[in-house]
Amino acid sequence: MNKLNKYDLITIGAGSGGIAASRRAASYGAKVLLIESSRIGGTCVLRGCIPKKLLMYASEMKSLFDEASAFGWTEVMSIFDMNR
Repeated sequence: MNKLNKYDLITIGAGSGGIAASRRAASYGAKVLLIESSRIGGTCVLRGCIPKKLLMYASEMKSLFDEASAFGWTEVMSIFDMNR
């Protein structure tokens, strides 16, 4: 018997879509095999959307610190060093 016949779903790629599909199928009782050649998470989580959003939020911090005095904060340091 072919070993692959033991699974109801074989998902190639553990990005957000592959993980979601595999979890959904498993929640209904399916036997799932998830195949990934690299790290789990996919492009969006590891190299695309999420890292980009973190960098965008970090770039907005200076202006937020500059406005902090209007809300009672004093001596808010807004020094950013990419090498840290």
